[in-house]
Amino acid sequence: ADILRLPGVNTKEAQLIQNVGISSAKELGVVNVHSLQKELIALNKKQKIVKEVPGVDSLELWSKVAKLLG
Repeated sequence: ADILRLPGVNTKEAQLIQNVGISSAKELGVVNVHSLQKELIALNKKQKIVKEVPGVDSLELWSKVAKLLG
C-alpha cells in the first residue's frame, strides 16, 4: 500500500496501479505515465475497478511526488 502514501490516490486507484504490476511509489516514480495510463485503461475495461481511470496529469503528479519520497 506504498502507493497510498501519495496525495490524492485512493484505494481503488492504488489497486488498479498495483494490478498492472507497479507495487511501490518508487516504481511509479520511474514509469512512463502515458504508457501507464494506456495499461490502466485496458485493465480497467476488463476488471472494472474504478469509474474513471486517473488522467495523465494526476499520474505525472503522483510520479513526481513518488520520486521525492524515494
